[in-house]
Amino acid sequence: RPSGGGFGGASAASMFGAATSGSKIRAESQHVAEDAAVAKALEREGAARRTAEAELARTLKTLRELALQPAPPMPKVQMTEPSSTVSKAAAFQSQALLASTAPAAVSTATAPASSFWQGPLGCGAALGSTPSAPSSPPAALAAPATPSGAAPGAQSAGPAAPAAGAAPAQKPGEHREQCAQIVSELLEVEVHVKLFKQDDSQKQFRLDAKKALNTRIGQVSATLKSIQECTLGLVSMLSPIMDGSEDAQKQFVEYTVAERFADEAEVGIMTQARSAWPKARVVTRIFARYPGIWRRFQGFIFKACPYVIPDFIGSQAGRRLIAPGQRPEEPYTGFADRMVAYQRLWLAVLVIQGDLGWVWQWLARALNEPEATPISAPLLYATLETAGADAQDRYGRQFVKLVDYIDQHYMPQLEALVARTKGEEADQLRASRSRLRLWLDSFRATGRAPRPAGRDVEVPQEAALNPDL
Repeated sequence: RPSGGGFGGASAASMFGAATSGSKIRAESQHVAEDAAVAKALEREGAARRTAEAELARTLKTLRELALQPAPPMPKVQMTEPSSTVSKAAAFQSQALLASTAPAAVSTATAPASSFWQGPLGCGAALGSTPSAPSSPPAALAAPATPSGAAPGAQSAGPAAPAAGAAPAQKPGEHREQCAQIVSELLEVEVHVKLFKQDDSQKQFRLDAKKALNTRIGQVSATLKSIQECTLGLVSMLSPIMDGSEDAQKQFVEYTVAERFADEAEVGIMTQARSAWPKARVVTRIFARYPGIWRRFQGFIFKACPYVIPDFIGSQAGRRLIAPGQRPEEPYTGFADRMVAYQRLWLAVLVIQGDLGWVWQWLARALNEPEATPISAPLLYATLETAGADAQDRYGRQFVKLVDYIDQHYMPQLEALVARTKGEEADQLRASRSRLRLWLDSFRATGRAPRPAGRDVEVPQEAALNPDL
């Protein structure tokens, strides 16, 4: 019989081997589990990316389809003062009166911010001036300035800057077609820019351009001196490139500058709405000098926030998919805040350019939508708060009647919409409706739309903002 020591040694060796084998199995199982987790994470990331790409493709397809569908003709009738006893038929007629056209344009001598274009690079002393009201309010709805895609003063598609005389009327549905074309052009440019970014010989050029651009834009503040210096600095940086460089470099710079300007909506305006104004004063001067940058900027804005067109398709309450412009897994509150920031930046640019015809068109088209949507309320409030004062200066009694329509006919739509929304959308809608009610009550009490904070430049330099400097 084997000795006790021999039997025990064999047993220990067997147990040690089994333990080692078990450890290897567990380690292999752990590696397999980790690999599976990584694979699932990559799969989720790929699915999210495909979802975002599909949503972008659907949005672009919708824009193109809308461009091919002419809007129904709107009746050309006189606006009437709403009353509390108006019938349903009269209410429908009042809604039809808010056609997608602006009141008759006043001369540039009385248009808001008409003196903006005076002086070198538009940096004259009129930056802090208050726009004068028209000598007499427009009597009826007439064709607004045709949106132009070129820089202020150029002849092209998209919002245009103030020009002498009235612009021709815009055909129904033409604005959507123009916006879709601008976005399509941007997507084509993106392809060329991606190829340019892969060129190693242009790496230093790209780094220098981005560094100079970020430095200049980061220095913009709400002072006349800052606006002038940053404008001149950007012009001096862009002039050698835009006037003498090869086409690929120009295209890259136009794209990069426009993208950086549009990104300001998410960089600072989301947290501080008044910061839209000094940025707008700088960028509009760059747009006036370089039309290509202005057109690319429009493309970025329309692509990021289709509601500035406005296009509310797909944002209705009770939808199954995320709203157009909303990122995968983005909370609705964050999405709404981003869209409002883009709207504020866009409106600030239009106001500084003096293109209030586009502002009126936005209000009319938004209020004439078949039904209100949850995103309509925060955007409408942002529009009234940002551009209401300038629109009242330009259009006078017509703007007052438009506000009456919002109060008597549109607010009940928002109240009924609250019952059909849930979760974050309902909370956002209630908050925006409350802000709208406060704005409307203030307007009724004073008869004036308050000027937004930051609209006027009132200090010459930084020391006036901070005495400690």
